[in-house]
Amino acid sequence: MVKGRQKDEKVIASKKIRFYPKNSEAYHQALILYRRAYNLAVAIYLKNEHIGEDGKFRNLRPEIKEQCKQEQEEKGAIYNSIIVDNGVL
Repeated sequence: MVKGRQKDEKVIASKKIRFYPKNSEAYHQALILYRRAYNLAVAIYLKNEHIGEDGKFRNLRPEIKEQCKQEQEEKGAIYNSIIVDNGVL
């Protein structure tokens, strides 16, 4: 037994990580894109539209990619399909 602790006691720890991107505007736009893709995927799940007619899960990535791409082009913001994929997954 360690001083002051029980043998089965768990220690919860956290770590703070800071980073300073070279292009903070591009980073901010990437975060907005990721959040938008995630929110679109969650909305589809909440509406129960993620299951196709065959009873299997639909691949949401192509339609969300297309929607995000159009929105980003209209705003003149960056678009990266990998960011959208990760947001959907």
